[in-house]
Amino acid sequence: PTLTIASPTTVTPSVPTTRTPTLFPTTISPSITPTHQPTTRPTQPPSTPNVNDCWSTGIPLNATEIVIPDNSCNEEEDGLDLRVYSNLKRLRVGNNCFAKSESVDFSFSDSLESITIGMSSFMGGNSNPDNVLRIAYLYSLVELRIGRYSFSNYSLCDITYAGALEVLEIGNVNEDSFNFQYGSLKLRCLAMTSFSSLDLYRLKSVVIGNKSFMYSKYAVFYCGFESLLLSHRHD
Repeated sequence: PTLTIASPTTVTPSVPTTRTPTLFPTTISPSITPTHQPTTRPTQPPSTPNVNDCWSTGIPLNATEIVIPDNSCNEEEDGLDLRVYSNLKRLRVGNNCFAKSESVDFSFSDSLESITIGMSSFMGGNSNPDNVLRIAYLYSLVELRIGRYSFSNYSLCDITYAGALEVLEIGNVNEDSFNFQYGSLKLRCLAMTSFSSLDLYRLKSVVIGNKSFMYSKYAVFYCGFESLLLSHRHD
């Protein structure tokens, strides 16, 4: 008999169906907070400063003259800060102003030439040793005039490094004035130069009114004078 060999039957295995799993994020993104942007500062200063609103409203920073009218700025917070007025040449303060201001500092100005203060202004201070009128490093200041009764309760009038000063008037020599009634006076008109520390004797006259500095503890004059008019009577 003939042997018949059967062909092997190939069985194809069934391939299991692969299911793609649903992917879930393993990291939860935090909520995004907007970054705060800083406020951009203007490159140019405002037309008027944000202080001293009792008198500065409407005055441009390049003003060459400031006039403060009578009966102005008599509240506790009112002050006189001129540092932003770099072109200022003349300052005039009227009568009965800054009644509660306790210290006044005019310093470091290359342009200020004239300061005039009326009667009965800057009456505060109550003889506190910290309450002074200070004028320093005003190299262009030519004249300083203060009316009667002004600064009556201040403890010191200090004028230093005002080498161009020619006229100083505090009160009226013929009338009771009571300026700095309990205060002292320092007058040191030196002008420093790049070459030396020579005194520049431009001061021509000093007038101090009757009964001004009446109870002064001291007076310092370190300057040259062409004429000096003083009145210090107690009658």
